Amino acid sequence: DLQGNNISVIYESDLQGLAKLRILQLTDNHIYTIEKDALHDLISLERLRLNSNRLKSIPDNFLSSAANLLRLDLSHNALTAVPKRAFKGAPALRSLQLDNNQITCLDEGAVKGLTELEILTLNNNNITTLPRDMFAGMPRLRELRLSENPFACDCHLSWLARYLKNASRLAPYTRCHSPGQLKGQNVADLHEQEFKCSGFTENTPME
Repeated sequence: DLQGNNISVIYESDLQGLAKLRILQLTDNHIYTIEKDALHDLISLERLRLNSNRLKSIPDNFLSSAANLLRLDLSHNALTAVPKRAFKGAPALRSLQLDNNQITCLDEGAVKGLTELEILTLNNNNITTLPRDMFAGMPRLRELRLSENPFACDCHLSWLARYLKNASRLAPYTRCHSPGQLKGQNVADLHEQEFKCSGFTENTPME
């Protein structure tokens, strides 16, 4: 347990030789950088808590050896983006917490391959749109949080309304921030024709 220790950087050499470590708690530090291969030796790791730090970015493939990782908490940081290969190498992940960051951009492939995921929290960020069908490969998803994001409810987001209509227990309180006439409306309550882009409406049929 290394929480609350004023750690600012996780170097490659810091965690070497800890192949049997199953739980690593780094909560409430001042971590702003994790070197790319810092977690390389942690092949038995099941839980990693990096919440309440100062991370602005996470390196590609920083979980390359995390085949057994089940829970990852990156909430309450300063992340602005999630790169395409951020979680590659952690296919067993069941809980991914990214809430309370400053994320504006989620790469289309950021969560691809996380087929075991049950919990995904993205609430309280700066997300305006999401890659089409990004949750399609997550059949086990039972908790999804998207509230308190400034979603732009245009034609690019109509897929999300369809998804949430078919999964009514997921992502309650997901509301539009723009355009003005839709501000404050629940995404799942809207009809396809209300999601418009520059005078045209996406013509994919609602299910």
